[in-house]
Amino acid sequence: MNQINANILEISNKNMSHKHAYAQIVIPLESNVYIQTNYGAFTIDNKSLGFIPPNCFHDFRSEAGEKSLVIDIPMSMIKKSDLEKFKASSKVLINESMSLLIRLIMLEIDNKTNPSTIKYLYFFLYDKIIERNISKSIDYINKHYNEDLNINKLAEIEHYNVNYYSEWFKKQESMNPKDYIQKLRIEKAKELLLTTKYSISEISNQVGYSHSSSFCRVFKIIEKMSPTEYRKKYKLSRD
Repeated sequence: MNQINANILEISNKNMSHKHAYAQIVIPLESNVYIQTNYGAFTIDNKSLGFIPPNCFHDFRSEAGEKSLVIDIPMSMIKKSDLEKFKASSKVLINESMSLLIRLIMLEIDNKTNPSTIKYLYFFLYDKIIERNISKSIDYINKHYNEDLNINKLAEIEHYNVNYYSEWFKKQESMNPKDYIQKLRIEKAKELLLTTKYSISEISNQVGYSHSSSFCRVFKIIEKMSPTEYRKKYKLSRD
């Protein structure tokens, strides 16, 4: 397959798991579509789309006879740098600009115009999907780093099982989720050490540690000095 195929198809209500060497975008036009892959499962409605990467076992089902827009995309039309982001299937919320592009693609299908027009519209849609595909779990960690974060919840946010999520996260951030959270907490603590007069215990609590001893131990592992030493060294240089 070396060109984009965009079609309005009736989605079966039967389980037909399969894979292929091209990617797919699935957009429900009537009822919801349930997508199952070997990484997890999710449901898309008319406000979201499903992106299924190449060579990913999947099955999608809907009410019998209900229609969806299905776009088949050759591997050559997916940027190599983006392949890892889409190693597992993704649910992407549709914004206004994406909705307009989808309507234009459907219009081109109805008019049976030159396939190259759909190709250009796809590239615009692809860029919008990439923009929207910022990892939801990493965004969640960045906002809730000082709370008790559970890897099961983080995996659930991405619709992955726990084992796959840990592997996926390490490829995204070059460290496991626990180390990422620890590093983020220490970075926030460093800011507080230099910009406030809070005690070590107060800072420890603010960045998510129940015990200051645990905070000090992790801080020393990462920064090779204690929080007190860090404050003295760098606050003096700032002053």
